[in-house]
Amino acid sequence: FVEFLDRATTTTILGQSSTTDQGPWRGTAEVQQDVRDETVAADCRLLDSALNSSIARWLTAWNFPGAAVPAIRRNAEPADDLDARIKREEIIANIGGCRPTRGHIETVYGGEWEDAPPPPAGPPPADAALAAVAARLPRDTIDGAVDDLLAGDGWEPLMEPVIEPILAAAGAALAHGDSLEDFRLRLPALFAEMDDNRLVETLRRMGFSAALSGRAGLDDA
Repeated sequence: FVEFLDRATTTTILGQSSTTDQGPWRGTAEVQQDVRDETVAADCRLLDSALNSSIARWLTAWNFPGAAVPAIRRNAEPADDLDARIKREEIIANIGGCRPTRGHIETVYGGEWEDAPPPPAGPPPADAALAAVAARLPRDTIDGAVDDLLAGDGWEPLMEPVIEPILAAAGAALAHGDSLEDFRLRLPALFAEMDDNRLVETLRRMGFSAALSGRAGLDDA
């Protein structure tokens, strides 16, 4: 009976008893927070009503006869969740294409804000750095041979026997509705059937020419 009265008294004062009970039935922290906020807001409304109908009226009539009685009101609204507000404003910015002003940011989030300095210039991208290095290097016969193959039609005949079987097999697999795993299992056999003789021979000749020119000390050959 004493425990029952304790819970009843706690509920009357706090609006809930889960924070004082030791049993398994405890409310979540969010529910307890909401109940506390509602209790505080209700107490503020009662206190404001009592002051507005008594002391505020009496003191106004005593000090300022005939003046309007000021209304006393306490702001019991919980603080805004800034993390949730940031996410909401980010969604609005992404969807609507608008952004908050500096005044809005300082009013909502406080503090003083200024424009961030531009990021320092970093190193050039890897491909740009390699291209710059390659532009400074002397060109040799291998470079010219590669340029000729890429610029003309010499490279495609070499690669066609290598790539065409894979493309044909991929098209057939798609037409038959085969799975990706089934196609992957057929790749070793496709690699073994590739006609890469011309490609291998061309690369071998280019490598042999490069090695021979280097050993002979020739800039171009």
